[in-house]
Amino acid sequence: MHEAAEDAFKVTHVNCDSSAFIQDITKVSNLMIEEGYKYHFIHKSVQEFHAANYIKSRPEEAAIKFYSTMINAYYEWRQEINFLQQIDSYRYAKYLFTPSILGFFAENSIAIDSWIPLTENQLNNMLRKLYFHVPKDGNVEISDISYGFGQLSSDYYMVSIASEIQQKLIKLEGHHFFSCTDDASSQMIELARRIGEPDDEQDSREYIKLNNYEYFKHKNLLTECYKIINEHIENIHSNTKEKIQFILREENSLSL
Repeated sequence: MHEAAEDAFKVTHVNCDSSAFIQDITKVSNLMIEEGYKYHFIHKSVQEFHAANYIKSRPEEAAIKFYSTMINAYYEWRQEINFLQQIDSYRYAKYLFTPSILGFFAENSIAIDSWIPLTENQLNNMLRKLYFHVPKDGNVEISDISYGFGQLSSDYYMVSIASEIQQKLIKLEGHHFFSCTDDASSQMIELARRIGEPDDEQDSREYIKLNNYEYFKHKNLLTECYKIINEHIENIHSNTKEKIQFILREENSLSL
């Protein structure tokens, strides 16, 4: 712990006695707890906040490098990123959120200047990137079915976009998760096994995947799907334009 504290002092250019520092954070502020000669934060969220706060304190070059890396490492740092949205909002918006969303828009031919509802072809392509994963054979338990986001979740924020879209689509069936025993679940499993594609997922059990376009086409629910996706992407489009305006305002104020 003393060595870690000394390393932290060097990085942050803080002049402090490590023994006094450790005494303070374990006995006074109680940010950390000592148990069996090991130290840990009182709660994981405390650790995540201080990690985010450290990123906030870093110079611009380091922040650019961090946020650029996070585009493809979102899951490992998602809680810290949630804090950074609040405490480092300008650099989060400029170097992480906006580049990620604009990349998603470019890949899907969505213009940022003004909102134009997605065409049927765009919507179908998006539905084809969302999957149900089902065991190829044998009995199916609820834990055996998973939802895949394919190329939609290739970088930061796409995970949440894809997840929210797919959960809304699933609710078209009248329930949040497949129970594996009702008619809707049985039909999905049967359809997946009949027309599904081989799944790349590494598992002790062989899986197949069924894209959402084929599934909801079979259920005659494509029109409802189009409405859900267009409404969701329109909200993201509006939010992105607001973020871009926020970045411009911040940069204007910095230049004064």
